[in-house]
Amino acid sequence: MSKVTKLKNGLTIIVEKKRVPKVCIGVLVKTGLINETTEENGISHFLEHMAFKGTATKTAKQLSEDIESLGGACNAYTSNDHTLYHVNMLAEHWKTGLQFLNDIVVNSVFPKDEIERERKVILQEIARSKDNPMHVFWDRLGETIYAKQPAGRTILGPAKNIKRFTRDDLIRYTKKWYCPNNMIVSVCGDVSNRKVVKFVKELFGHMKPHKVADLVTNKFVKQDKVFEEIFDQSIVALVYNGPKVGEQEAEQTIFENVLDGGMSCRLFQEMREKHGLCYSTSVITDQLKESGFLGVYAGVKGSNAKKALTVMEETINTMKTSITDDEMIKAKNIALYRLANTAESCERMMSWNATSYMYKEKAVDVKAKIKAIKKVTKEQVFDFAKKFVTKDASRITMIHKRG
Repeated sequence: MSKVTKLKNGLTIIVEKKRVPKVCIGVLVKTGLINETTEENGISHFLEHMAFKGTATKTAKQLSEDIESLGGACNAYTSNDHTLYHVNMLAEHWKTGLQFLNDIVVNSVFPKDEIERERKVILQEIARSKDNPMHVFWDRLGETIYAKQPAGRTILGPAKNIKRFTRDDLIRYTKKWYCPNNMIVSVCGDVSNRKVVKFVKELFGHMKPHKVADLVTNKFVKQDKVFEEIFDQSIVALVYNGPKVGEQEAEQTIFENVLDGGMSCRLFQEMREKHGLCYSTSVITDQLKESGFLGVYAGVKGSNAKKALTVMEETINTMKTSITDDEMIKAKNIALYRLANTAESCERMMSWNATSYMYKEKAVDVKAKIKAIKKVTKEQVFDFAKKFVTKDASRITMIHKRG
């Protein structure tokens, strides 16, 4: 079980002890895509890049060498609603890991020459994303089901924004969201909770809390859209207004595993084995604190797009009325194995504890999740399907653009 401590300035510390000779440490900041205005779109991700580019006392190279010289690795990512900076290293070096994260999150100075270099890097990242069919598809999906809302934009942001962001913009955004009451320090590995809490207080205790802005609520929008792109393969998706974070988690897990729990499950068998419509097909989901979506997608030949949507709809609708005993057993075994696999990973538990606390103000209770999975009944899965698999689906089709 994890231990949670909250400092007087609002900073949350989560420590999970594991008897392995390593430690994974993360600093989660509760800001991402949905925190941005239209003019700011892309700045959370830009800031994530710039955090590694130098502090008051160290250059970008010195920062990375501090971790890599000890055999560790450092990285970060930006999501819809948070940014996570993290390090993985030998447990004996945990203090160095925390010092590094404190330095890049609290003391970054955003050198102007580094900003100009990183601007070029991110513009190339955007260009690369436009050459990736699945990346483009996810962008089109977001702009369809979260139309004209923050969640409908892209995490990378538009190139025009990246070209004009200044050092002052980065500093202003940091001051707005990077405060202790909007941050979580999560540690998993062979460390002492008491020692970690004491050291985190030394590093972050001086930070002053302040009220953060309220977020815009993102709501699912039902609409059908067809996009023309340069890719040879078409992608189709059937997407429903889905559960928000923490809503009917166990039921959703079993629902997804019966539908898409491997090569022997319904979606794969219908779409690929029976009809030969695709190479790749799967369930797609995303969840925010106040909304989410649930659906299925497939990569198909353009002329088969309509048929693929029909087969997907027929298949997902079977989840409302029929599940065999064998399917339930398999779906639960898949879920339990995945839980076990996650629970033994320091990296996954570090990030899972952080995001769990962000949404629910409690760390992950793996035993409770196992118990919930085992208790799910067919009737509960039917009820889940009837609640979310409705006639109000969005159909997104990305087809080959003819020259």
